[in-house]
Amino acid sequence: MVHILLGVASVSLGGVALATKSANLLKVQIGSFAGTIVSGIGLVLVNPSSLAHLCVSGAVFSAISIGLILATRRQLAAVASRA
Repeated sequence: MVHILLGVASVSLGGVALATKSANLLKVQIGSFAGTIVSGIGLVLVNPSSLAHLCVSGAVFSAISIGLILATRRQLAAVASRA
């Protein structure tokens, strides 16, 4: 359950960080993304039979989260260059 909550929080924080151009929220999102990856690895170690399902879900989740991280970083860089 913690794994799912971290994943939802990561994507949600990523969306809010992108919308608000918040460097602090970006840092929190990166932390929750890392926590999700670590908890996912733990789930695979405890229950290796779910590996195929986790790989597909994890790849989609990671792509979305990394896309949000990169988009937010790009926006923050653009704002910094204007200042």
